[in-house]
Amino acid sequence: MRIFVTLLVLFLTISLSGCAGNPTNEKPISEPAASSSAVANKQEEVTIKAYYEKPLSLQDKNTILLDGLQDGEEYIEVIVVGEIFDIEQIELSWDEKTNELKEKETFNRIEKLSNQTLVIKTYQSETIPGEKIKWKSRSGKSYEYVIQEDGVGGTDNGTKFEIN
Repeated sequence: MRIFVTLLVLFLTISLSGCAGNPTNEKPISEPAASSSAVANKQEEVTIKAYYEKPLSLQDKNTILLDGLQDGEEYIEVIVVGEIFDIEQIELSWDEKTNELKEKETFNRIEKLSNQTLVIKTYQSETIPGEKIKWKSRSGKSYEYVIQEDGVGGTDNGTKFEIN
């Protein structure tokens, strides 16, 4: 009987203390991925992550959502700390003669992102990619990211660009 009472008290203690941590049972919403306080402490950077489900950043009213060229339920999250300019979403095509990817057409353009997150809903091709994004730093240096499956998976799938 003594063991039963001890186990009951232990169970109740664990159960009740677990309930006090989040009284509304809501999932915590992370703070926006790119905040102005981060800029003061950090170099400007762009982090790009791929997701098979909607990223939490879509809950932030400042996040911009674009449809990709290809239909899909995959997401590319572009987290901007600082400022980037002349953001272009570009359709790609394969040139059989040169065996190279070529830019076909720009189908979305954003003038500037400042401490914001951009999410592109698309499909990440496992073969020849169909789209990419390009942008420039305030100094005019160009950067690009080709949207395709990289086979990494997991949660640490980010690509980080330090902006100069």
